[in-house]
Amino acid sequence: MIYLALFFAIAMSFFNAVFFDIRYALLSFPISLLVFGLPIFLFSRPKKNSITQEIDTIGQKIIYSGPATHYVNSIGIGGTLYLTTDKIEFLSHVLPVQDHRQVLMINQISTVKSCKILGVVPNALLITTNSGELEKFAVSNNRYWKEEIEALLNQVDIN
Repeated sequence: MIYLALFFAIAMSFFNAVFFDIRYALLSFPISLLVFGLPIFLFSRPKKNSITQEIDTIGQKIIYSGPATHYVNSIGIGGTLYLTTDKIEFLSHVLPVQDHRQVLMINQISTVKSCKILGVVPNALLITTNSGELEKFAVSNNRYWKEEIEALLNQVDIN
């Protein structure tokens, strides 16, 4: 995210140098970094809240984890998604008003599909549980997530 702030500050300085004066460009660079870069840095850092101190991994290995959005009643909740040897666990960031945690045991999952968010962005996972409930997560590299979850599902089927 710091690169985004630097890019913005450099772009603003270039714009001011071309259309106004070099003095404005020299002044706009630190102001842009302060006004744009500092909030981006502060709000993009991972935060811990009361339930997201850490996930329970006793006897488990974290196979994969990454930033994710869990869609509950068409509302996206930002957080981190963890894949362990026997479960998928979502933990929300500190910014939502209430803490959110979702745990799906691997043996409770029937299917995993890659899908699109709003029918456009192909970065989502649609997980169907054995009881027919649908859980939707937006993640980076959703194909890798799908492959890893399916590998665990195949291990459950074998056992």
